[in-house]
Amino acid sequence: MSLNFYRFYIYPAQDAESFEPFALKLKEEGFSYYSQFIPWEENRKGKYFYFKKIPKVQILCLRVDLPQGTEKEIADLLSHIADIENKSEAGFFNLLGKIEVFSSIEKDETEITKQIKNIVPFNEQKTIELKLKHGKGRRLDWLWPEDKAFYVFSFKPGIHEAQYFLEFELPCIEASLLRLDRINSYYREQKRIILKEKEGLDQRLSRILHSSTVSASTHVQQMEEFENQLHTLATSFGIIAGDYSIILEGVSRIRQMTNYSRYLMDKQKEIEVDDALYEKIFDYYFTKLKEMENLAEGLRISRENYQAAINVIRSRLDILISHENINTQNQIKNIMELNTSIQKQGLIFQFSAGLIEFIVLAYYGHSLWKALAYNAYNIVPGWLQFIITCIFSGSTVYFTHLIAEYIQGEKHHRRRIILVSIFLLLLLAFIFTGSFILDNKVH
Repeated sequence: MSLNFYRFYIYPAQDAESFEPFALKLKEEGFSYYSQFIPWEENRKGKYFYFKKIPKVQILCLRVDLPQGTEKEIADLLSHIADIENKSEAGFFNLLGKIEVFSSIEKDETEITKQIKNIVPFNEQKTIELKLKHGKGRRLDWLWPEDKAFYVFSFKPGIHEAQYFLEFELPCIEASLLRLDRINSYYREQKRIILKEKEGLDQRLSRILHSSTVSASTHVQQMEEFENQLHTLATSFGIIAGDYSIILEGVSRIRQMTNYSRYLMDKQKEIEVDDALYEKIFDYYFTKLKEMENLAEGLRISRENYQAAINVIRSRLDILISHENINTQNQIKNIMELNTSIQKQGLIFQFSAGLIEFIVLAYYGHSLWKALAYNAYNIVPGWLQFIITCIFSGSTVYFTHLIAEYIQGEKHHRRRIILVSIFLLLLLAFIFTGSFILDNKVH
């Protein structure tokens, strides 16, 4: 009694190139390749292969007709295919999974199961009985031990829809479920890491909040401590936010893939899908999805707690800074008051120095005039001597002050310095000339 054998190689679409050597080797071994396969064409018998695709996953589907369907024929076929796999040196390490199907229109599914029991490993306790529209079937192993699973089917003869299900719909359903399982496994590991990370971050947050309330130190030390805590909180907040995004992404991807798998199962018409079967297949993933949603909610709360803690620490730091600013402003005010006082004293000293300088210049200038031009000095009236001496002394004091400021960088005094210099020269010239003329008259 004949038996049809199928094997579905499921792998990531980006690794399709690594399976080309296997496809070439199958052609060398006499397998026909159909790029656009119509499953119910009568002339397509014997052994052949074709490809199917779902999003991000590609499937190499291989079929072999076994005329006798004996245990030896099955064992020889599996050995022959294994030999082809080894010789092809294809990228089987990239496989997501491998599904094997045994189908017959002459044998009962129970008979097929007994027949292959000694050839392929499967767990009978994990078998799912399937209600078919045109026959009977079972999945021998629900989970993927070593990324493998097995089906047996017994169909009524001449049912093209059943063959279409076997060769087109079943590989896509299995590929979607396998991808769902891989996505779930990846995020399950991420969840484990994030849970451990979250526990440590929550403990760190508790320590920081405790230390910020009981620490007793100077303002400067508290400011340094709060700045360090802000840095730690900001770093932890970034980690929490990243973990939250990862878990949300996982929830979205698992839900999306679950919905897609259910869509493929609802779309096919051969297997009678009821609530019990849905529960059997998807209950595990819905449980994990719920766990991830709970973790996402916990991460959201932790993120809000960290944000609140950052705001609290920042507020306390702002208060300390405001206190420091007030102290600084008071110190600046005291310095300014001291500076004002010093400036007042400086003005007094400056006035005193200027007055002393004026008196000294007036005294020695008057004495020098008397000594150098005694006769002319006696002729000039006293009031005029006083006016001339005061003008000369005052102009000289003003000139020296302008020179001092110019040296200190007050370049805008240059014009004044020139004008005062000219005035002093003219005054001296007037004094010397007048003294000379008056002195000659006396002689």
